Amino acid sequence: MSQTGKPVRLIALDLDGTLLRSDSSISERALRAIGEARARGVKVTVATGRMFATSVGYVKEIGVDIPFVTSQGAMIRTVDGKIISHDPVPSEMARQVVDYALTHGHHVNVYVDDLVYVQKDGKIVQEYSAKFSYLYQVCDLLTLLEDRVPTKVLILEDPAVMPALQASLNQLVEGKLHMVLSEPSFLEINHKDINKWKSVETIGGMYGIAGDEIMAIGDSLNDLEMVRDAGWGVAMGNAMEEVKRSARLLTESNDQDGAAKAIERWALNRDIAVT
Repeated sequence: MSQTGKPVRLIALDLDGTLLRSDSSISERALRAIGEARARGVKVTVATGRMFATSVGYVKEIGVDIPFVTSQGAMIRTVDGKIISHDPVPSEMARQVVDYALTHGHHVNVYVDDLVYVQKDGKIVQEYSAKFSYLYQVCDLLTLLEDRVPTKVLILEDPAVMPALQASLNQLVEGKLHMVLSEPSFLEINHKDINKWKSVETIGGMYGIAGDEIMAIGDSLNDLEMVRDAGWGVAMGNAMEEVKRSARLLTESNDQDGAAKAIERWALNRDIAVT
């Protein structure tokens, strides 16, 4: 039983830095643990910052058969692609953010209809696209946003620049967008009312599962709300310190089968050591 006295009925897994190892693979141990949890009637979903196209392969690999969360919580979709909910960035505010970023020389990704658009090609976008296995299109972003509504906007920049950049952008849009670092050099910008946890709660509600019956496992600041607020909130061993401080439970790193061990210990009730 958890701190709340209730068993785990839903597991929500982040992908990068959590379920995925550093080589972007899923371990056999994790697949077995997830499979056993599902066999016992525990529902399993994914809550990722990735878009549908770059996450659905992993979702299928672990056998998810319920809706899952993409784009930091901006979208809930089924495995076959049906959109359950979508909260995009309002176009005018997206244009403000993109215009500011481009004017100040920052690289921007704009996500529209599961495609990535960039202002210009170059090393930054090539490395990012290789890491996350997606294709991108080069276009004039401000023209694109005249009649297209983005699911999210991502700014890629040196981590040393990020605090000041995030503060400037928040001031620009008067705090009316949700901004979070998914990695030290990735500033994710979404609709102000979304985060992963809200969407995970929505999925739980679809099956009569309360927040204190949910295990949420993550490592980064975009996982903070779900790790903090879930009845079984688990921070990875490689998690950012703020996420660790917010979690009820701690496990090992993504390269030490931390997610699998958390499922085994607290969802399958095995007496194993989790350091």
